[in-house]
Amino acid sequence: MDNWSWTNAYKNRYGFIAVDLAEEGKRTIKKSGYWFKKVSDNNGFDA
Repeated sequence: MDNWSWTNAYKNRYGFIAVDLAEEGKRTIKKSGYWFKKVSDNNGFDA
């Protein structure tokens, strides 16, 4: 899920999935989400 930085006026977005609030909450997997899937598929090791 997407997460925003409260201390930076919600400019920085963190998380594995981006949520587009303008398009009814459309979700898109970010590069970090694909990285996490790769690591979790390999039992915590980046292959």
